[in-house]
Amino acid sequence: MGAQCALAASLRIAAVLLCTSTARADMRDADDSRLPSAPLHEEVLSMGGDPARPVALQVTLFTPAGPGSFPLAVMNHGATSISAANRGERYRFTISAYYFLSRGYAVALPMMRGFAGSGGALVRAGCDLAAVAQSNARDMRAVIEALALRPEVDRTRIVVAGQSFGAWNTLGLGASPPAGVRGLVSFNAAIRVSNCPAQDSSMAAAAGQLGARASLPSLWFYGDNDSVMPVATWRAVFGQYSRANGWAGGQAELVAFGAFGSDSHDVLSSPDSLPLWAPRVDAFLARIGMPSTPVYPDYLPHAAPPATHMAQPQPPRVTSTRHFPGAAPMRPAMLAWCRPWASPTRPLPAIPAATRSRSRRSTWTASAKCSASN
Repeated sequence: MGAQCALAASLRIAAVLLCTSTARADMRDADDSRLPSAPLHEEVLSMGGDPARPVALQVTLFTPAGPGSFPLAVMNHGATSISAANRGERYRFTISAYYFLSRGYAVALPMMRGFAGSGGALVRAGCDLAAVAQSNARDMRAVIEALALRPEVDRTRIVVAGQSFGAWNTLGLGASPPAGVRGLVSFNAAIRVSNCPAQDSSMAAAAGQLGARASLPSLWFYGDNDSVMPVATWRAVFGQYSRANGWAGGQAELVAFGAFGSDSHDVLSSPDSLPLWAPRVDAFLARIGMPSTPVYPDYLPHAAPPATHMAQPQPPRVTSTRHFPGAAPMRPAMLAWCRPWASPTRPLPAIPAATRSRSRRSTWTASAKCSASN
């Protein structure tokens, strides 16, 4: 047990732990009957990243059920408990991907270097958070340029979006976007690293640097009950970006959508969030000359069934403090690696004994002991 705590402590000091997004937009494990069953025509590709730093990146590509070519939406992933020892899983399903498919887009979900099946190591730059975004954006640019050569992709109509850490990297692309990219969409842009003691002020300063170099229009979303980005922090980040971006000739728009569920950082984990952001994204896409109306409605999530007011007994299940209906719960091991972000006011949740396997019980006990010693 002591060795496990020592390992967790050493990783927090020696590695960059990106606990920026606990939104598990992968909905597959949730068995949610509201998710659409339309075919995704999924391909898993290996594509080159920044040629100055050669690496093979894992990219998932979805195309709608129809003839191409399709405009392209690139959706960039967040970072849940990622470290050198835990590269995470491939980003596959997100409500935003279904949204773009319903509007007739091909959807690409690239994994950044150091994540899932991509090669390389996590980008580390201390408090130079703009450098992290720009480094990952160079990989993103290479992927987009390669995808633009595919016959099913319309290279003249591209929009790039991201959630949390992926949104932060998306903003980095604004400084040097590939041909055909018309706008950026940011859901809860954030970056949290363990080797920067002044994260909030560094994030705001970096946002100003990124905004000064960008000329593309951007649409930003933040909520009032975001556990990763307090209101004062995200207002400072957007304020710095928008002021600098205005001087650079860009146009940044903020949608402050208020509270959502128990944690607005997970807004893309639930179909119930669509009315909050889809109309605003539709309007933004229309302004930048991109498709913005449903042409394949079968990709939209089904409406929630009416309440029966009849309580049904349910077996206990492991859930995180950031769980939404239809979203898969975080595994205890994942929560353990995110321990630096727990606090006395946001303790790690208890796990019902009936739901824990022997291996999960031992992992959870280890994280609890570590939390007691920190």
